[in-house]
Amino acid sequence: MVFVNPAVEEILKLVMVYFNSEMLNYFTKNPKKVLLLLNIILALGLVFSLQIIWKNYPQNENETENLLLSSEVSKMAGEIFSECKKSNSWHECYKVELSKTTKTYGLKTGTEILNLVQAQDPNSRNCHVISHFMSREAIKRNPNNLDQLLDELDVNACGSGFLHGVLEAYVGMHPELKIEDFANEVCNRGTEYKKRMCAHFIGHVFLLNTEGDLQLAVGLCHKLQDAWLFDCLDGAFMEDHQKLALVEHEVAKQPVLNDEYIKQMENTCAKFKQRAELMACWTEMAEMYAHTYGYDAEIIYKNCLRAKDLQDQRACYGKGVVVMAIYMGFESEQKIQSLCKHYKTSPQDEQWCVSSVLSALIYYSPKFVDRGITACGLVSPDLQAWCFEKLKNELKTVMPDAKARQDLCNGLSEADKQICLKYEI
Repeated sequence: MVFVNPAVEEILKLVMVYFNSEMLNYFTKNPKKVLLLLNIILALGLVFSLQIIWKNYPQNENETENLLLSSEVSKMAGEIFSECKKSNSWHECYKVELSKTTKTYGLKTGTEILNLVQAQDPNSRNCHVISHFMSREAIKRNPNNLDQLLDELDVNACGSGFLHGVLEAYVGMHPELKIEDFANEVCNRGTEYKKRMCAHFIGHVFLLNTEGDLQLAVGLCHKLQDAWLFDCLDGAFMEDHQKLALVEHEVAKQPVLNDEYIKQMENTCAKFKQRAELMACWTEMAEMYAHTYGYDAEIIYKNCLRAKDLQDQRACYGKGVVVMAIYMGFESEQKIQSLCKHYKTSPQDEQWCVSSVLSALIYYSPKFVDRGITACGLVSPDLQAWCFEKLKNELKTVMPDAKARQDLCNGLSEADKQICLKYEI
């Protein structure tokens, strides 16, 4: 007697209903053949089911980000905010907590959580370093997925910190890369802004790979596409001045920020003769003045005048405007007004300065739109319409969804919300 699984037996009974009596007799006399047939059917069904499951199962780790519910993301953001609010170093806390979140759930989810945290804590909008560490974890989590990460990350957020972090980690994992060839290939994708920010990061890498030899790094920047030269040089001089990666990789010691070091950096700028090199060097002096003497518009403006050329003075202060506009404590009218007070001598100068302010704010975080509204309210009366139009266009670039912009404006103070409506921001 052949044993038939009870479930199979039930299926067999159902199948028999659809066959005539002759076939029924055949099945009754040949139970082994029937069992074999049913087992084949069941096996094929199992294979088909597995194919459906495989097709719908996340094919790489990044896709697991979609498995979190929005309520879970909101809960995690609240927990991170609460934890870091208690910390003596909120910046370090966010860096650690959001890196851990990205490591577990991926960059998309990590970015969503950062956005929610920024709605609760304005300090977290100054997120360039935070995003560096988050995106490092993203590429470590899925090292074979560079192209997808580069295409999906938000280059406009956190001063391009996500882009820089992904590239930094990838290059560190592949010491065999010939960086200039890698740069010309990997940077040649996406928007022009994305290409430029990629080239800026490569400038950092050139200086690191030449073990701090600035002349060699500058020479390598000249091997990139002409359109990217300044951005690459800017990255190389930024690394030379601040030594962020050089210190981390133990190529250089942490600089002591004092008058002597500032003078040393200014002398470095004087060694270069080409216009792009001089401008890049002086551009990055602004942040050194801020780190050394304080985030004060008057201090940075006066120190930038140390450059001999008017173009270099303006390049320096333009970077100064960027680092001050996003700095914590710069939300007051007095602070924002101080940024461009030296450039109210002509509409063109004021537009240049205010444009720098608005671009810096929105490209770090759209949630800085409140500071942008304040800035536009302080410009000369005949420039206000231009300013709000500029603010709207900057916001549209990084936040193309009209509903998202409306939600952003609805979260502002009543006065700022009315301005949003008036100028259709």
